[in-house]
Parts: sequence; C-alpha cells; structure tokens
Amino acid sequence: MNSPQKFDINEWFIIIGLLGSIILMILLPKRFPHTITVLILMFCMVTPIILDTMIATKPFDFYDINDTSKFELFDFLLWFFYAPFGYFFLYGLDKWNLRSLRLLIYIIVSSMVAVGFEFLTLKAHIFTFNGWHSFYSFPIYLVVQSAYIAFYIWIKNLFLSTNPSDLS
Repeated sequence: MNSPQKFDINEWFIIIGLLGSIILMILLPKRFPHTITVLILMFCMVTPIILDTMIATKPFDFYDINDTSKFELFDFLLWFFYAPFGYFFLYGLDKWNLRSLRLLIYIIVSSMVAVGFEFLTLKAHIFTFNGWHSFYSFPIYLVVQSAYIAFYIWIKNLFLSTNPSDLS
C-alpha cells in the first residue's frame, strides 16, 4: 500500500470527515441492535467499494481516487468513510418510518445530497474524473440507496424472526 504523494487537502478531508462521522454515530441515540449496525456498516462500505473498483479501474477508469490511480493508504481509509453515510441514511429512514411518497422523496433528496457531497470531494481532490460526470452519479445513488433499504428491510425482518423482543 503506497503512501500519499503529498499530504494535502484530500487526506485532511478524509481524516476530518471520517472522525466527524464516527463521533456523530457515537453521539446519536442507539437506533439499531449492534448486530444490525455492524451489518449495515459492512454493507454500506462494501457496496461502494465494489462499484468504485468496477468503474474507477480498467477497462473503464472513469476516475482516480486521491493522488494517483495506484492504491494508497487514504484510498483504504476512504472505504471507511462510505459506511457512516449509509448508516445515517438508514437511521433517518427508520427514525421517520418513511413509506411510499415520503420514502421516494427521501431517496431523491438523499441522492441529491450525495451528488452535492461528491462535488465537495471533487474540490478536495479526492476524486479526479476521467470521463465521468457528477450527473452520472445521481442514478447510481438512487440505486445504491434503494439497495441499502432493501438490505435493511431484509436484515431487520430476519432479526425480528429470530429475536422478536430485541428490536426496538
């Protein structure tokens, strides 16, 4: 694993964002049992890793992550940055018990927020596009967040069927 070419805004963005996300997750009231929390974090981390690997490497190579196209330490740390975003998304979904039209609006607004955050990561030089455009990301976020919801519903139902008294 390579070290960064230089320690600059993209590394600071990842460190501060990751620490801020972790602190916020700790400060939020507990919403899910620990088992579900771990599964949510893992799923919300692995899904973007797979997508990044598919579209940010050859044969597509639509964008570079951090300073070079080679894998480095902060590429690895960025993977952990994905998990809290999915967690916060599902936390809001569960907290507000969203259904039908409100759920659709939530997914659309969350996807727009994700594109906005992606814009910040571009400014921080975390991503450098090579033929990719942010408007391509919007439908990806719609699908990914819908997959998060489907996964959450599945694990919640599985958990309820095996531990009905443990889910708050």
